Amino acid sequence: MNALKASSFALFLLVAFSSIAVPVKAEEPTLAIQLNMTLNTVNWSSPSSFIVPHFGLIFSRESSYDSTLAVIPDFRTLIQLKRVTEIDGFTSSLLNQTVAEAMDNQEMKGYWPDIDSKGVLVYWKFMVFTHRYAAELGINTSKWNMTLAFQEFLNCYQADNDFLWFEPSDGTSTDYMNRYYDENAQVLSIFLKFYQEGVLEALGYANQMWEHLYTSHWSGSYFPYIGSSGQVECEAGHFAETIAELYVANNQTLPNFPDYILQDLNYKFISGGNWSGRLWSPEAYVVRHAETNPEKRLENTVAAWAAMHSYYSVMNDSMKSNFIKLLTGSPRAWQGLVNSSNLYRDGRFRWRERLDYTDSATCGGAMILFLNGIIPDSGSIAIPVIDEFYQDWYSMFPASHFRFSYELQTIRIPVWAGTLSFTFGTETASYNFPDSGIYEVHFSSDWNNIENATKIGPLSEQLAYLPPEETQPLPPPPPPATTPPPILFPSFLQNFSTNYLSPLPDTKAPTIVISSPKNETYTDSGIPLRFAVSESSSRLSYSIDGEANVEIFGETNLPRLSDGLHNIVVYASDLAGNVGQSDKIYFALDTVPPEISLLSPKNQTYATGELLLNFTLNEIASWIGYSIDGQENATITCNINLPDVAYGTHTINVYANDTGGNMVAVKTVHFSIAEPFPSLWIVALTAVIAAGGTILFLNFHRDKKDRGKSETEGNKCQK
Repeated sequence: MNALKASSFALFLLVAFSSIAVPVKAEEPTLAIQLNMTLNTVNWSSPSSFIVPHFGLIFSRESSYDSTLAVIPDFRTLIQLKRVTEIDGFTSSLLNQTVAEAMDNQEMKGYWPDIDSKGVLVYWKFMVFTHRYAAELGINTSKWNMTLAFQEFLNCYQADNDFLWFEPSDGTSTDYMNRYYDENAQVLSIFLKFYQEGVLEALGYANQMWEHLYTSHWSGSYFPYIGSSGQVECEAGHFAETIAELYVANNQTLPNFPDYILQDLNYKFISGGNWSGRLWSPEAYVVRHAETNPEKRLENTVAAWAAMHSYYSVMNDSMKSNFIKLLTGSPRAWQGLVNSSNLYRDGRFRWRERLDYTDSATCGGAMILFLNGIIPDSGSIAIPVIDEFYQDWYSMFPASHFRFSYELQTIRIPVWAGTLSFTFGTETASYNFPDSGIYEVHFSSDWNNIENATKIGPLSEQLAYLPPEETQPLPPPPPPATTPPPILFPSFLQNFSTNYLSPLPDTKAPTIVISSPKNETYTDSGIPLRFAVSESSSRLSYSIDGEANVEIFGETNLPRLSDGLHNIVVYASDLAGNVGQSDKIYFALDTVPPEISLLSPKNQTYATGELLLNFTLNEIASWIGYSIDGQENATITCNINLPDVAYGTHTINVYANDTGGNMVAVKTVHFSIAEPFPSLWIVALTAVIAAGGTILFLNFHRDKKDRGKSETEGNKCQK
C-alpha cells in the first residue's frame, strides 16, 4: 500500500512538472521572415498614403492607386501621385480625371501652381510635370505654359523674391543661396526638370548651380550643412541622386563627379565600415537629422542606402569593403535597425521618434530591410536615376525593377553584371549574374540557396543608371546652352560658363599641406590624417614609410602602426592629371609606457636611514620623480642618496614619463628602518677599546667607499 502511494505521488510530481512551461528564448527571425512579418502589418486595401500602393506593387500585395485618391490632402501630393504612377507604368481614367479637375481649378501664381500651406516651393520640382500633364489631359495650355513657367522661375531665381522660399506663419522669405547645400541642389533639380521636359537652356543654369555648390559649399572632403559650418545634415542621399541625375543629363560628363559625391558619402556614412560616419545616429543604425539635432530619420535612411548601392560600382576598393562591412557586420544592418533604432515596434515602423507608427513608414522600413539583404561584390544593384527623391517619395524604385514575394521565394532586381550575395535566410546565397539587366531570382524554401535566376529584360532604355551600361548607346549630347546672364546676388556674383575646359593647358600640380600628423611623438595609434589641397582633386592617396599608396577620398584616420619612427607623404591629382605631393612628415608612435626596475630600497628592514635610491629604466625618460609616504613628488634625474629616513615603516613610489608622454608608477615598495638598541653601542665601544679602533675606523671608511661605488650603478647622473 505504501509502495502504491509512493508511486502515485511520483506520478503526480511527473505530471505537475511536465505541465510547467519552461521559457525558451525565441530565435531571431531570418530577414525574409522579418520582412514578411513587417509587410503583414500594413493595411494594403485601404492605403493612407500614395506610396503604399507603390510599395504594394514592389512587395506583391493587393493594392490600388485609385483607392489612394480619397486620402490625397492637397494639389502637391496629387501631382506626386500622378508622377509615381507614371514611373510605375500605372494609369486609370479615375486618376486622370481627378488630376485634370484639380489642374483646371488650380489657383495659379503666375504660370506656377500655388503650393500647400508649408510654403516651400523649392522642394516641389515635380510641379514642372504639371505643364506636360496639362497638354496630355487637354487642360488650358495658355494657363499651363511650360515656356512661360520656366521664364517665371528664372526671373525669380535672378531676382530672389518670395517665390523660392517663404515661411507662411510670418510671411518672411530667405535667399536660398544663403541657406543649405541641399536647397541649392533643389534649385538645380528644378532647372534639370525643365531641361528634361524640353527647355534646353535650363541645363546651363543647372550646371551653374553645381559649379556654385562645389566651389562655395565644399569643405575639402564633404558638403557641410551650410557654408563652412562643419556640420553635416541628413539629405546626403537625396543630394547624391540629384547630382547623378545631372551627370546623366550632361552625357556622363560632369566636373568633380563622382569624386566629390563619393567623398561626401564616405565621410557621412561609409568610412571605417563601423557606423562611425557622421550622419549615423550612435548605436541606432539609422540616419540622424544632424549632430546638433539628433532626431532619427527613417526616410533619410532609405535614401542613404539607395545612394550607397547606386554608387557602389564607382567606389574604390576601400569604400566597397567598408560598405559591405556595414551590411554584414555584427549585428547586421537590418538587425541593428530593428533592435536598436527605436523606430520599429511589433513589425511596424515610424518615420521619426515623435511620430506614430504608420503604413507608409512601415513600407519605407520594409524597403530598407530589402536593400540590407542584398550584398554587392563584383556586381551590384542598378538603381535607376529618376527624379531626385525627397522625404517619402521613392521614385528610384520603379515596380518594373523591384519585387519581393515571400510566398513564392522570389525577388526581382536590376543588376550590373557580376556576383551578388543575399542574406534573406540563415545562410548567405551567392550568384554570378552573367549580364546586366533585370532578373527574377528564385530561392529555396528556406531562402538559403538560389535555385535559378532568369533575366526578364534589359535595363530600361527610358531610364538612366549610374554608371551607364557600357553596351547601351549614349544619348546624343544636348544642344549648346546659351550662356546665362550674370546672377545678381551679392553672394553669387559670378557668370559661370557651361564650358568646363580651360582655354590654357593646366600644368600646375596641386600643393598639399599636412596638418596631422605633426613632427612629434604620439601615444595613441588612432592618428588622424588631416591636410589641405590647393585645388579640386580627382584622386587622393598617401604613403607611409615608402610603402604602396593607399587611395582615400578625403581626410581619414591612419591605420594602426607599430611603435617607432614613421613618415608620411600625401599625393593629389588634379582634374588635368597633374600630380602633387606634400612634404614628407616624420613622426613617432610610442604606445608602451616605460618600465622601471627598482633595485634599492627593497621590501626589507634596514639598520640605517641612509639609503640609496637605485633604479633602471628601459627607455629614455623626459621626467623622473619619487615620493616617500605620499609626500609631494621630488624630481630627480638619476640615482640618488635618499635623505635620512626616520625610523619606522615607509612606502616609496618612483615615477617616470617617457618622451611620448606615457607615465608609469612602479609597484609600491615597503621598507623599514630599525631603531638601534643601546646595548649594541656598548658592545661596539667595548670592541673599539679592546681592539684598538683603528681597524674598525678603516673598515668604516672602506664601507663608505663601497657605498659610493654602488651609487654609480643603475641610472648614472651625468656631470
